[in-house]
Amino acid sequence: MADMEPWFLRGTVIHGFGRGGTQLGYPTANMELSEAAIAFLKPYDNRVLWGWGCVEAAAESDAAAARAGDASPEPLGPFPFVMSIGNNPQFKNVDISAEVYFLHTFDGDFYGRVVRILTLESIREQSAFTTLEELIKTIDGDVAFAKEHLLRSEWAHYQQHAIVDPSAPPPQRGSDASLPSFGFVGK
Repeated sequence: MADMEPWFLRGTVIHGFGRGGTQLGYPTANMELSEAAIAFLKPYDNRVLWGWGCVEAAAESDAAAARAGDASPEPLGPFPFVMSIGNNPQFKNVDISAEVYFLHTFDGDFYGRVVRILTLESIREQSAFTTLEELIKTIDGDVAFAKEHLLRSEWAHYQQHAIVDPSAPPPQRGSDASLPSFGFVGK
């Protein structure tokens, strides 16, 4: 997967298992996936990837219902991320998930908000580890990989891509504006 075609995924942040932040120190934005999105993601199943992403502005109804501890309702980003796609062999999940860790500290949660990601490169395959410490050390390495690669000239222009500009219109396939949306962006 070294020469992967960049692709995007846009979806709503849902509650996950709560392991990313509490057990691992890497809080993730878990994206709601449809059957069509799962089929699109199949070639990347049980992979760890990196790219750029953003959080869209909260819908007016969501901004009015904001709770204490929620992130700003304003659009946020772009930020680099590391994500896992698959059923997490470490935790033996049954369902496929897309869990995004943004390399940014937010001022709160953004459940129900829409996230856009532009995935650029595969880092490694997911695997089970003997201890959580081994997993955390590996995730540390994934983050270091992403930080190193986002500085490379071949990836620099993607930080400015409209897909990860939270103030730009959201990407969609044809006339379908439903969530989640996904597709290839080309190099």
